Amino acid sequence: MRIPIQYNVGTEIVETKALIDSGAGGRFICEEEARKLKKPWTRLEKPIKVFNVGGTRNKIGWITHSVTIDITIGDKLMKETLLISGLGPERVILGLPWLQDHNPDIDWVTGVVHFRPKRKITIKRPMKPFVGIFDETRNSNAGILDKVEDDEVLIQSFIKGEEESDEIRINAKLSTSQVLAQAHEVKTKSLEELLPTYLSDYADRFEKKKAERFPPSRPYDHAIDLKPDFKPRDCKIYSLSPKERIEQDKFLDENLRKGYIRPSKSPMASPFFFVAKKEAGALRPCQDYRDLNNGTIKNRLYEIGPSERL
Repeated sequence: MRIPIQYNVGTEIVETKALIDSGAGGRFICEEEARKLKKPWTRLEKPIKVFNVGGTRNKIGWITHSVTIDITIGDKLMKETLLISGLGPERVILGLPWLQDHNPDIDWVTGVVHFRPKRKITIKRPMKPFVGIFDETRNSNAGILDKVEDDEVLIQSFIKGEEESDEIRINAKLSTSQVLAQAHEVKTKSLEELLPTYLSDYADRFEKKKAERFPPSRPYDHAIDLKPDFKPRDCKIYSLSPKERIEQDKFLDENLRKGYIRPSKSPMASPFFFVAKKEAGALRPCQDYRDLNNGTIKNRLYEIGPSERL
């Protein structure tokens, strides 16, 4: 869940979003946001080497500095020391240590955060300084977590000690619970499993590869007739993320290969964008044809013709 936070840059009040994530083992801020603070950075006594869960070196490298700032959430002012690191799309991440320190009441439906009044409590401190959260269940799920790709979902970092290491998890995109949930998604069934036995003789009709073609041209081919006063527009392009641009290139290459689309010099253009599918990480390509639809003559008498002629 993301909540609005405020901090001061000189006399200016800046507002951004912070991700509350119990799967993260610290308080973090991205380097770009840290530079905006115009506050001195503190070099860590020991830099934190960043690794992926599978043990491979992450391109982020090292966490070497922290920055201390006053943050306002709602009507509560708090001083926080944030580790400066790469966080993917996030600006600030408030992990489990922050949740334990402040113990807020969170309404996960409305996104409202309330802070409880201070109470005097006694906490027995461990002999060794607490740096992060050790996940005792990680070995039981090692087979799942090892499948996480480099720089993609979960980042694990540690400080090497003499005998053992402390760990901090930085969640850049998904929480551990989300990764595990996606790993247990229902497995997609094969065509043989889905096809009833009485259709087995027609199995080739359901093959995706054979469907990648247009039928031969016939008199009933559909046409788009434009209104006489229609003026083509070169519409505004929607901004895409780096991942979406890669998917757009794949979409164009695939559909050019199939013959579904072809290069055009038309002065008319329609914006292209993606919406998320229910499958983890999947994207559905969409185009905004509203302007073109407004300029199209509606043909409600279009005849498809008898099925035997199609």
